[in-house]
Amino acid sequence: MEHVLPPVLSLDIGGTKLAAGVVTGDGLIHGWQVTPTRREEGPRPVLARLFDLGRKAIAEAGLPEVAAVGISCGGPLDTATGVLECPPHLPGWIDVPVGAMAAEAFGVPSVLENDATAAALGEFRYGAGRGTSTMLYLTISTGVGGGSVIGGRLHRGAAGNGGELGHVMVRPGGRKCSCGRLGCLEAYASGTSIAERAREALAAGRPSALSAVELPTAEDVYRAAESGDPLASEIWDETTWALGSAITDLVNAFEPELVVLGGGVTRSGARLLDPVAAAVARDAMPPAARSARIELAQLGAGVCVVGAGAVAHDLLVSGSPLMSDQSALPSPASRPDGRAGETVSPRDTNGEAVLPSMLAEHVEGHLAAARGMAALLPAVEATADLFIEAFARGGTLYTMGNGGSAADAQHLTGELIGHYKRDRRPLPTVTLTTDATVMTCIANDYSYADVFARQVQALARPGDVVAAFTTSGDSPNVVSALKTAQSNGAVTVLFGGGDGGAAAKHADHVLLAPSSETPRIQEIHTLMLHMISEKVDAWAAA
Repeated sequence: MEHVLPPVLSLDIGGTKLAAGVVTGDGLIHGWQVTPTRREEGPRPVLARLFDLGRKAIAEAGLPEVAAVGISCGGPLDTATGVLECPPHLPGWIDVPVGAMAAEAFGVPSVLENDATAAALGEFRYGAGRGTSTMLYLTISTGVGGGSVIGGRLHRGAAGNGGELGHVMVRPGGRKCSCGRLGCLEAYASGTSIAERAREALAAGRPSALSAVELPTAEDVYRAAESGDPLASEIWDETTWALGSAITDLVNAFEPELVVLGGGVTRSGARLLDPVAAAVARDAMPPAARSARIELAQLGAGVCVVGAGAVAHDLLVSGSPLMSDQSALPSPASRPDGRAGETVSPRDTNGEAVLPSMLAEHVEGHLAAARGMAALLPAVEATADLFIEAFARGGTLYTMGNGGSAADAQHLTGELIGHYKRDRRPLPTVTLTTDATVMTCIANDYSYADVFARQVQALARPGDVVAAFTTSGDSPNVVSALKTAQSNGAVTVLFGGGDGGAAAKHADHVLLAPSSETPRIQEIHTLMLHMISEKVDAWAAA
């Protein structure tokens, strides 16, 4: 029995408009909604309206509850953490955790993807690229973006932002591109560039029918070229030359079966497509030229929403937004139109498709916390350096924790006294005792709040490091111990969660897991101590 993928909510964040829709496993959009971005309002108001738009799309779609959220936006961005880093089309949007915000708003897993990459996946799976294995996609709009599918897999690159096909150079030393370089394809083929070149020519006194238009757009240039206007034709010919030149290079490099062109500028149809296809057929290496078709996109204005839906479905299938191989999807179910519908969900006793929600939520909680680690990497590395400096000058590392955190403290000690991966000398690390005999002895004479502090007072000295693991940050014995360690002149480190609690006030260095849930915090503490052990291990083995 086949099991159809559940509906997902897809959101697209553009510089001028926001779009939302519910995407089903056949790539269809339900409850389509669009509204102006009004980016000048800043990220929080805009995202609040985007999420309201998503709720409206869900209500109007009238489908079963969505199982995930896919978000499409121009980069640069970090897919792994769901963070928009500094997209040029959204000035002032710096390190916005849109993925986490969407997951919280809708209570389901979320994934953030570059808009052109999402569009490439959408066209590959549901549009012009269906049935191909290697496909390139270029969106020619305000800018020029792109994405590539190589051997059936979506290519993202080492940092997750691969596919910047608009920044292939077509004219060294040419027009300045938005990326800062001179001569990129985007500087000649984008709608922005087409309009700018027309305005510059008019300002220089060139005669043209375009002079009757106050601020000519790319569409104005295209229509004037269609009417035979010499200036508009010159600008349009330069545009198609640049696009044909860039695609020729890409076809030579990738030898794709298909190059798909989408975006607003492609509404010019054959006026754009024909000269570009002719240039590729004429100039590409013969085997590549014979194999590559150049076609217009099929999904229209909804391509990014469909693509974000495809990425969200991949998240549900694999637990990772990086799985985009169609062959890795569940077996296709036949449909009346002959197209394949993806499947994944088990069914309940009534035969209804369901997701293993409890485990799915657990895994997504873990993944969301792990994605949040990206922002902590500099602090984790600095902590490793701190430990190395202490060991290098003959200091000792003391660790402590209660319950599961005691296990983390002992884990770190074990890695450092033993070894993580490499044979090397043991490093002086001590976990403060949680032995019941010792603890009750101290507690009887003093209090349970003093069980670690008494040990720290006896052992820790200037040059030593005292590291505490605590999920709440409010355990009195941990807080007291860190305070005592500072009084003794030792450096203190807190491995915590949430806001760090009272312990953060007595820590010289604070590493907070991006969660307030105890299991997630402990899981991230394990990841942190492994990363630290890796670097310390390499130093000690050198």
